[in-house]
Amino acid sequence: MYARATDSKKADVIAFWMPNHESATNKKIDDYVISVSMLEARLADWGMPEVFDVGGLDKDFWGYAWKDPEGCNRQ
Repeated sequence: MYARATDSKKADVIAFWMPNHESATNKKIDDYVISVSMLEARLADWGMPEVFDVGGLDKDFWGYAWKDPEGCNRQ
């Protein structure tokens, strides 16, 4: 998961769901961004239920969290 504060009062949190395969490269990372609630649902579908504590952040909101991820090592 990835979290960043967009200002002093708001933070966003996102998750990634990617295949364990050589085709999953950093050039395609945008294809794997999902919401935290989606990640929880997909893990449950795979028989590995997990609930993530994101400190009260919205698990369904991720629209702005991944735009211009400063400091991310993307090539």
